[in-house]
Amino acid sequence: MLLCGILDELRNSKASHRGNIAFFFCEKSNERANNAEAVLRGLLFMLATGPQRRSVIRHIRDKYDNSGAGIFQGPSAWWSLRDMLNKALSKMDRGGEKGDGDDAGGGVTYLAVDALDECEHGLERLLALIADSSSPSSTTTNAETGNPRVRWLVTSRGEDDIRKGLRVSRAGLGLSLNLDYDYAEEIDKAVDMYIHHCSAKLAKAKNKDEEYEVYYSKINEGLHKNKGEGTFLHVTLLARELGAVERGKRLEELQGMAVDVRGLYRQAEARIRNLDDDDDDEGEGEGEGGRMRESCLRALSAVAVAYRPLRDQELCALAGLGDPEEERARRVIHLCGSFFAMGDHKANFIHESAREYLQLGSRTFEAGLRTEHYRLFSSCLDVMQTRLRRDMYGLGRPDIRAAEGRREGAENNSVISAAEYARDYWIDHLIASGDQQHNDDDYYHVHRDTRGNRALSVFLKTQFLCWLEYLSLGGNMREALSLWTKLVGFLKVGKYVMCPTLGENSLKRTHEVKKRKRKEVFLNKVRS
Repeated sequence: MLLCGILDELRNSKASHRGNIAFFFCEKSNERANNAEAVLRGLLFMLATGPQRRSVIRHIRDKYDNSGAGIFQGPSAWWSLRDMLNKALSKMDRGGEKGDGDDAGGGVTYLAVDALDECEHGLERLLALIADSSSPSSTTTNAETGNPRVRWLVTSRGEDDIRKGLRVSRAGLGLSLNLDYDYAEEIDKAVDMYIHHCSAKLAKAKNKDEEYEVYYSKINEGLHKNKGEGTFLHVTLLARELGAVERGKRLEELQGMAVDVRGLYRQAEARIRNLDDDDDDEGEGEGEGGRMRESCLRALSAVAVAYRPLRDQELCALAGLGDPEEERARRVIHLCGSFFAMGDHKANFIHESAREYLQLGSRTFEAGLRTEHYRLFSSCLDVMQTRLRRDMYGLGRPDIRAAEGRREGAENNSVISAAEYARDYWIDHLIASGDQQHNDDDYYHVHRDTRGNRALSVFLKTQFLCWLEYLSLGGNMREALSLWTKLVGFLKVGKYVMCPTLGENSLKRTHEVKKRKRKEVFLNKVRS
């Protein structure tokens, strides 16, 4: 929130009118926002739409014409993106190029990156780039770095490797602020104001009468006493826990609230697990409390192990909640509000610590993270089995373009789009359900599927072509080969290939036949 406020002030300041502002928010749980390449792509995109866009687009276009789309993806993407950013920034420092028109200018370029500690891949290279391009030109040997008109704004937890990578101790680099120490009093005042806001929201009533004022003051006093660590996160968790409780029981519940974040997570999980079969406080039928508990646990598991934020339709399909607009689905999401919230129809954790607690310290994952991945893999197959079919958009002909097909099949999108996550990630969850070194547990998972319920075998036999059709309608046919290659690679166990239609003896015989054929070919070459 602090960085957002700073960016708003910069946008409104006169100093930025001729300059550029580009920003990127790292997110550990989102594979599209947790790596160095994604940061550079995001910054370049914003620069390419800013005041000096023509100069930036020219560099991107030149690189793209020479190398193609590989400059944005693949193993060499970082180097291409880094070169494009450095060249674009160097031109901005000179006030653009001839022919750039009105969008050229010599203003300061502000590049902001939030949550560097959530960049999991390529962080060292990103830190080196930031440090080099923030250095005075006289202290660097690279002519394209050390731009004096580039200002970096970065936020992160105070981790030692990030401090070393940014070289914050070097004189003249910039200003480093530790909010916990430099602005402790201001933050405490801001948290108090936030507590007043949460208290008013929890005590809301149709008419602000005397009863409302008394209730509000008790809630406000209780939140101040229990604010514990004094952080926005702690107050948010307190408010969400109280919001999940009936209005008449909130004051009583507030007395027993934990004073640390992890304790609040434990209490939230315990509240969900205590939804037993006799829970009919709100008029549910017999056994509804137990079903609600299982639904909440499935929802928490799905959100915690998903590789990207789940849309409401995807979450309800994978967790078996029915339609997102139904009361049952709404209540499940409300009960899980201490861990994740729906924003823009997507399930996002209120903080990364919520995901970490579920994966590492909760009873929900007692069976282990790999087991939860396998459960989500099974749910993905179930979702696709019930939704995918031949000609799912009802187009009537196979030669139609994908974009045109999506337009004509718009009325079916609500049903089909619920399977988008399953379509893209079911193979990843199967692989994550076991060590890729193919140990005994790996073999057990694949062996169980091929010898037990044969879910993978049935899916490949009945829905494989429908899955390819769905990928093509989504414009993702390029991904099909990559996904299939990953699946085949995972199903290889030692020298044998785990094929759903073959038993263990057949696998051995197949290997022996291949070995015999290779031997015959070798002997024929020797004889000739």
